[in-house]
Amino acid sequence: MDRTEIKNLILFAAIECVEECGMDGVTMRKIARKAGMNSALLHYYYGSKENLMEAVSRATLTEGLSTNILDYEGRWETDTEGALRGFLYDTLTGMLTYPNITKSHFYEVMVNNNYECAAIKEFKQFFEILYTFAGSVMTGKSEQEKRTAFVQMFSIVLTTGLMPGIFPGSFALDLSDDNTRRNFSDSIVDRFTESSLTSKKSNKKS
Repeated sequence: MDRTEIKNLILFAAIECVEECGMDGVTMRKIARKAGMNSALLHYYYGSKENLMEAVSRATLTEGLSTNILDYEGRWETDTEGALRGFLYDTLTGMLTYPNITKSHFYEVMVNNNYECAAIKEFKQFFEILYTFAGSVMTGKSEQEKRTAFVQMFSIVLTTGLMPGIFPGSFALDLSDDNTRRNFSDSIVDRFTESSLTSKKSNKKS
């Protein structure tokens, strides 16, 4: 194997370990065992566990967010709200499918109150990109009102994806059910988009 193949093998092993063990449980020794090599090679190619975890964050965020945006590339201009519905559904599904990877993206914020880590910088850039696609359909007359609606909308997705079991009893949703998850993500879009607001006003008049 060449250098790139070895680095990718280590990276994929690290991603699997993070999902299996969580950030508190993952070690270089476990990653090396998963990759079928000794720990010295991990340090040779990535330098430290911190560098390897940053690579894990970049790779999984790129796949989960940036690539996901591009999956709807042809629809953002022609059907912005439809693309947003699909994107939020896919994002929530990914967060619930890979809970420990999702939590790893926010580990530095939750544990160390560090908003300057690589993962959060990636998120901030991603939010700006997503808003350029979706901002035109957000509720609000002013730019600030639209940005506020965008923050509120995505805050719901993030909170639900990170803590799906936080609500008790009759408040709980079975988000493992595809229809429930899709209806939930659609309801978020309904709450924060102009077209849905216009539809509600029209229904009241009729």
